[in-house]
Amino acid sequence: MEKVDLRNVKLMGGIGAILPLVGSLFLKRVYGLSFILSITSIVLILMALNEISNKVGNHEIFSNYLTGFILQIIGYIVLMLFAVVGGLALFTGLGMGFMGALRGLGATAVFLLFAFYVLIVVSFYYVKKSFDLIGESLSNQNFKIAGLLLFIGAILLIVFGIGALVMFVGEIFEIIGFFTLPDEIEKVGTQDIQQG
Repeated sequence: MEKVDLRNVKLMGGIGAILPLVGSLFLKRVYGLSFILSITSIVLILMALNEISNKVGNHEIFSNYLTGFILQIIGYIVLMLFAVVGGLALFTGLGMGFMGALRGLGATAVFLLFAFYVLIVVSFYYVKKSFDLIGESLSNQNFKIAGLLLFIGAILLIVFGIGALVMFVGEIFEIIGFFTLPDEIEKVGTQDIQQG
């Protein structure tokens, strides 16, 4: 039976999962550094998940996470459009008073905000699918819990504090999941993996 090393995956994924928390908790005022940490984080996590996918022979792990990531990017682009449309509507409506400015937001801005919400929820559904597959493939329940909490948190984002808090706990379980991966696993067949 062939041994498969997961030490790099453990380190890349764990560090990648910690970086956004470090950036958001300690570096709020340093925007450039926070952005760099975010980019580094996603690159490390994508590399770790690609490696897990290859080592366990299940490429849905990586493709589901990548799909979720791409949907998040699209969601944030939609959110920026909402900010631009909303800002222009408020600015042009100021001549009609405060209520006129609010009416100026109109259906387009509401639609864009709703589209952002749906894209974020769907993106975290794909993250959940990816983490569920990791949990099954490597017998690590922390990933399943992380995926579930991130998905529920995304749904609850509409209730601002609760959704963000649930997602924060999900991110902690993601960190725990990466750092509790075994150092190596035994590859029995193409899909059968056991901890070594």
